[in-house]
Amino acid sequence: MKTGERKDSEELLKKIGYKFKNKMYLKEALTHRSYSNETERGKRFNNEKLEFLGDAILNLITTEYIYELYEKKTEGELAKLKSQIISEPVFSTIASDIELGEYLYLSNGEIMSGGRNRRSILGDAFEALIGAIFKDSDYYTAKNVALKFLLGTINKLEEIE
Repeated sequence: MKTGERKDSEELLKKIGYKFKNKMYLKEALTHRSYSNETERGKRFNNEKLEFLGDAILNLITTEYIYELYEKKTEGELAKLKSQIISEPVFSTIASDIELGEYLYLSNGEIMSGGRNRRSILGDAFEALIGAIFKDSDYYTAKNVALKFLLGTINKLEEIE
């Protein structure tokens, strides 16, 4: 792949196991602010709002899951577990594992400075992707896709306990 090129998002859809009904949600989730600033001349078509939504959905999914999984833990213990899961390191690792950075629309400057591998960009893009799946479908579909990736982290936390 040449510098500046991005991979075909159809490959990404196979990796995540979801096919969008409305492809604009996917494009929005994959569009970094730097790209829209460079190409759209100030238009606000980027993944920031979907990232905001995805963060809230991932919080709910994780909270619901660990609440059911760890019946005997206190609120404080659950909060600590949740903060270990809902984090940039976890989300950016998931994004790296599925090569999410290779599918992002980034400005040339962001690409040249290593943006496709920057943890903050990857973590935010994963949140935006979950937000996009939610907008395109429903909570339960977004939950199933997210848990497919989060369960590995949650299971590792059990080993630490």
